[in-house]
Amino acid sequence: MLLPQVPATMVREDAWQANPQDPSQIEKGTRIAVAITLPNLGMIQVIGTQFRDQLQVAIEVPETSKFELQSQIEQLQINLKEQVPIDANIQLKDTPRG
Repeated sequence: MLLPQVPATMVREDAWQANPQDPSQIEKGTRIAVAITLPNLGMIQVIGTQFRDQLQVAIEVPETSKFELQSQIEQLQINLKEQVPIDANIQLKDTPRG
């Protein structure tokens, strides 16, 4: 439980990508995924992937909740830049169907 009545799961795993300086080599990074079920928004998954000083954050939300969160992404980007000393990119995505 993240909070009372707010279940969450967190998974940390290694991530791999081609090295930008030498595409014949791969580099290791880190991926953290947090899935949270919020009473008013439904299931939200936040996936952060870091390679060196680059951070990619994808927030997957149900299509019905995307509008409510879209207006908050810019402020989240500002807050993240103030708190994390690396280049961060945040994207809001629809939850994959399946």
